[in-house]
Order: sequence, then structure tokens, then C-alpha cells
Amino acid sequence: MKKILLTLSLLLSLNLGLAACSAPVEEKKETASESTQVEKMKLQVDETNIKTDENGIFKITGKATPNAIVSIDQPAKKVTADADGKFELEGQIPSEKSHEVKILAQKDSLEELEKSLTITPHDQYVQKVLAKKEQEEKEIRAKAEAVQTADSLIAKAKASLNPTDLAKARTYINENQYLAIQGYSAQLTQINDAITAKQDQIAQDKAKKAEEDRKQAERKPSRGNTIPSQGNNQQPPAPDKNQQTVLITATGSKYHARKCGNGTYYTATLAEAKSKNLSPCSKCY
Repeated sequence: MKKILLTLSLLLSLNLGLAACSAPVEEKKETASESTQVEKMKLQVDETNIKTDENGIFKITGKATPNAIVSIDQPAKKVTADADGKFELEGQIPSEKSHEVKILAQKDSLEELEKSLTITPHDQYVQKVLAKKEQEEKEIRAKAEAVQTADSLIAKAKASLNPTDLAKARTYINENQYLAIQGYSAQLTQINDAITAKQDQIAQDKAKKAEEDRKQAERKPSRGNTIPSQGNNQQPPAPDKNQQTVLITATGSKYHARKCGNGTYYTATLAEAKSKNLSPCSKCY
């Protein structure tokens, strides 16, 4: 009996010793397994379907790995998550249509994590964008029409070399909000110089003809005291003074009979000068 008890005691002691030795080994295995686990990137968004406000502004909120950089592609925005991983991204939708946005989380050597969101514009924002586009298209058409009209008026003045046509072209360009007189100054000056040259030539031709008529009259024999007929005694109608040609400047307050100062002079009729409330130059008249 004693031998049996002694044998049991030895076996019990041996089992306890083995258990004590194996416990640290298992604990070490568990610790090693935990140390080999790789940290993974986290990215969660509160909403995947986001609607903007009436100004097209949207907000994306959620949680990611702490201190990770969270970014979106359209429009390009990025923010750093706080120590708790919370983040908030704000931007304006680039158009009046719903579109998909890619949201990306990045941090050091961790594998990137990407998700897709849908952003839908507010109805009022859609109306604003469409109204703005319509206004821009309207202005583009108006500018094109203004340029076409100005080119037509300039072409007419160039062909006719009429001071009235030139004045109409200059006035239209000056008063149109889509045109700048500087862009047409060279053409207007060229036409004005051509009109001036034409008028000078006409004046020279008239003076030459008058001189020839005078000489021819001197060569005719005198008819004595013959009373001219009533028809021959009639005087030609007086020319319309309002159609008389004068010179004006773009900013001056006077009209001139000749160039009597610095600046660029343009030809115009007396009626046009008066319609602009211009007064005669004291040096010319």
C-alpha cells in the first residue's frame, strides 16, 4: 500500500512540474502571434449620398485611422484626421450635376483605403448655375452681334467715304458696352484720312473749275447793257449749311474749319456737330 501511495505522489509531482514548465511556453507563443498582426487602415464615412446646400457647398464627415490624411479628388481637398480619427471635408460641387467622388485615406506605410461617395447638388444651386450659364451665353452672342455690326458700319464708311457713315460707326462703337474704341481706332483714323483727302481733292477740283470758268468768261465779248432774262437772273439755291463739313475731336467741345491744335481730328457734318452740342472754334470762325 505504501508503495502505491509513493508512486502516486511521484506522478502528481511530475505532472505539476510539467504544467509549470509548459505555461510560459504557451504564453510566449500567444505574445509572438499578437506581435505579427499588421495594422490596417480604417475609413468610415457618415453618409455615402451627400446633398449640397443652396450654394453648392457639401460636407463629408467620418472616422479614419488617427492622424491619417483623408482626401477627395473632385474638387481636390484634403484634411488630417484628429487623434480620435475624426475628420471633416468641405468643398463646392464643380457643376450642376450629381457626380461620384473618390475619398482616400493614407498614412505612412499603411495600405491606402478608398471609398466612393455620390454628391448631389441642391435644386436652388442648379437653378443658379443654369441661370449663370444662360447669361454668359447671352453675353457671348451679344458681343458677337456687336462686332458684326461694327464691322459692317466700318465697311460701309470705308466704301462710301461719307462723314455721316463714319460718324455712325464711331458712335456705335463708343456707346456699345461690348466694344472698345481702341480696337477700332486705326481703322477709323484711316477712313477719316481718306475722307479728308477726298474732300481736299473735291475742293481743289472746284477751285480749278472756278478759275477756268472765270478765264472763259473774261474771253467772251461784252454784250453791252442787254437785260438778262428772268430765267438767267435766278440765283442757284443756297447750299444747306447743316451739311457743311467740319472737323471734330473725340473729346473736344468745339468744331473746327481746319486743324488748329494737337489731337486726332475727324470729319463730320455741321448738323452732327450741333447734335453733340459742340460750339464753333473761335480761332476758325
